[in-house]
Amino acid sequence: MNNNTVLIVAGDHHDAARYATLLEEDEPDHGFLAVATIEEALAFCEQITPDCIVVDDSVEIQDLLISLTVQGGILPCPVVTIVRQPNSLLSTSLPELTQALSATEYKP
Repeated sequence: MNNNTVLIVAGDHHDAARYATLLEEDEPDHGFLAVATIEEALAFCEQITPDCIVVDDSVEIQDLLISLTVQGGILPCPVVTIVRQPNSLLSTSLPELTQALSATEYKP
C-alpha cells in the first residue's frame, strides 16, 4: 500500500472497485482500498489508519462514524461522503447524522 492511503466504502464490492478505479486515474500516487461493508472498513482501520475515508451514500455512515470515533470524539482521519441519490440513507438521516457529528471532529 502506498504512503497515501484512501479507504473507499461502498454498498457493494463492484461500486467500491469502480470508485477506486476512477480515483486511481487522477491520483496515481495514492493507494486505494475498496471495501463493501462497515466491518471490512473497521478491520482495515484497526491495522492501518487511512489518510482519508470515502463513503458511498448506500452505507450506514452514522454507524461507521460512531465506530471510528476514538475517545474524546475525534475521528482518526477525514471522511468524505459521495451522495448519489436524493433519498439516500445519508440524506434521509441527515438530522440524526448532524447530531451524531456534533461531538465529533477530526484533528490531524
